[in-house]
Amino acid sequence: MGEAEGTLLVTGASLLGVAALGGNLAVAIWTGRLPRTVPLSAWLGVILLAASVLLTREAHEDAALVAGAAHQPPRQEPGLEIRKQGSEVVLVGRRGACEGCGVWAVIEDPRTGIIWLQGPAALDGEDWTLHLVLGTGQGEGGPLLYDASVAVFSEEAHRSWLARARAGTPIAVSAVPAPSVWLALHLAIEVDALP
Repeated sequence: MGEAEGTLLVTGASLLGVAALGGNLAVAIWTGRLPRTVPLSAWLGVILLAASVLLTREAHEDAALVAGAAHQPPRQEPGLEIRKQGSEVVLVGRRGACEGCGVWAVIEDPRTGIIWLQGPAALDGEDWTLHLVLGTGQGEGGPLLYDASVAVFSEEAHRSWLARARAGTPIAVSAVPAPSVWLALHLAIEVDALP
């Protein structure tokens, strides 16, 4: 008998004992008499049996690989406007109150799985405008599809990325830090490939 079967047997015996106690109590209430006493040694025996089976299980040293994935459906804040101009996409929206924060786009190319940042958006009070240039690589001659998300990022992340962008360093990321707020998630943007 394996470990799982032993555990099942002990659990079943314990549940049967609890059911017997419940039946004993129901009969006592129905007949108006005191419940029959059950010898304490019987219950101690069941508890000791359960403990011996459950505590003598072999510890498995094998590491378990646990994986999970979460996907949020596409969404965008009200008032976000998307304009296409050839291979350039212009996003216009409202930033919300966040002094020193920056609005950046997180772009993923589904063909390659590469994720990069574009930004920051040009700010005009609470409004922002973000120009995305997509489809500059080798195209197959047809339209190219990208997954774009837009977020307001902290002042620290914004300043770091801005310095890298001004230095002309592409900002490819393996993991995107948590933003202050997502303005748009998983926008499917299709553009024509540049020749």
